[in-house]
Amino acid sequence: MTNYIQGGFELEALILTNQFGESIDLMELSDGFRMYESIYEKFITADITLKEGLSLPKNMRLSGQENVRVSLRQLEGNSETANKDFSIDKTLRLYSINDVQKDGNVTQRMELHLIDPRAFYVSKTRLRRVMRGSYDQMLQNILMQAAHFKAEEFVHWESTIPENQQVVCRGWRITDTIDYLVQSANISTNPSYRNGMFFYQTLNGGFTFKSIDSMFEQEFPIAFNDGMRATIVDSNEETLESPKGLNTAILSHGKPQLFDTLEGTVQGAYASSMKVYDPLTKIEKDVVFDLSETFKRGKHLSGEPMLTLDEDERTLTADNVTEGMTDPDAHEVDIDIPLNKASDTLILKPFNTTHVFDDSESLDESETFEGQKFLDNAVLERNSMIQILQQHTIRVSIPLRTDLSVGLIVKLNIADQETSMNNESVVNDNRYLITDLALHANPVSRKGSLMMECVKESFAKKLSDIDSPRNNMDGPEEV
Repeated sequence: MTNYIQGGFELEALILTNQFGESIDLMELSDGFRMYESIYEKFITADITLKEGLSLPKNMRLSGQENVRVSLRQLEGNSETANKDFSIDKTLRLYSINDVQKDGNVTQRMELHLIDPRAFYVSKTRLRRVMRGSYDQMLQNILMQAAHFKAEEFVHWESTIPENQQVVCRGWRITDTIDYLVQSANISTNPSYRNGMFFYQTLNGGFTFKSIDSMFEQEFPIAFNDGMRATIVDSNEETLESPKGLNTAILSHGKPQLFDTLEGTVQGAYASSMKVYDPLTKIEKDVVFDLSETFKRGKHLSGEPMLTLDEDERTLTADNVTEGMTDPDAHEVDIDIPLNKASDTLILKPFNTTHVFDDSESLDESETFEGQKFLDNAVLERNSMIQILQQHTIRVSIPLRTDLSVGLIVKLNIADQETSMNNESVVNDNRYLITDLALHANPVSRKGSLMMECVKESFAKKLSDIDSPRNNMDGPEEV
């Protein structure tokens, strides 16, 4: 007999405390709860479904000023639970109750929505100050001095360049200041994407200021697959984390989108440009972004662009149509511009602030502190990165775990048409970046699941290097 439970967890606390110090345990009242984290969101969120007959909103005097502590650890077999570093223990603020419905004569159902308490403070507090240094230093100082974050809450923090920046906050909200600093920060002179920084909170940790480069280098050590599992696993033969273990199973999966090149083109995913005006020199400078140039430097998820670019562009004409296909009307297709060369599709028009923070008499003198500058295509590269992270997406459900977080690479061995090819022609190496997590937990059964939204940023091989299966066929492929 085994005590291994797929998606099992130990719930240590699900306690609501109102502003008057009164508490109530929600374990017996909850049908389930969900917790969320995302590389695009500053704070974690959660929602709890309640079925109760205690008139909880009335008797607990709920008004959106209460706290809920949620503490749980995944089961790891043999009565073991995850250690503190890989468990969840958060105190969240109740901010909304909705969907209240009567359920029988004496009970009612409702949803409680929660968020980290500091989301309130950073959303309503405005800054009026001058900040100097690097963007990462400014960000950390604001969070600790103006928003009362603690140093131990920063679990991953990267230094940025240059170090002589100056920013004047004229009544900006803290949340807007965070956005500005994160979007403007750069880690090195040779990154995967310039201005590729993210600031977010994780369920099992604290706050992270992380580059897309670091995300591409950190891979979760356990792979997941959709192979068959036995209903009962003998603990002497298979552990929960083994390839055939219960907690490495992919319960369901689907791909909301493989690509949308029209949307990507319009939004500047492959090419764009800026016309930067300098009010002192009265000169307008043209800056161009080309995705193929970005892929020639830095580290990417798998290495190669997920579409043909530049010299690899192969235009479809009536002369090169594969036998068995209907000849297209190709007179317009022949003059199509490669996706990474259509830089006029998206044009930004910012301006530089040259010598705005000193009284130098010559433009040739170096600036002590620099204002906002657009000296390269960093803004365009960040825009491209955000767009590309929305292109090839996959949603995967696995058994509940508390040791996973967004910003990690995960290996998903899914038996589909992409992985059924021989190893020499595999395009997709099944490595994905986790961008969003949703933890679903049932307090009654003490079992749950983890829904991951992941993205494929690049392929393992160039598309032009892959032999088409059609080349090995005698005739047209049957549909």
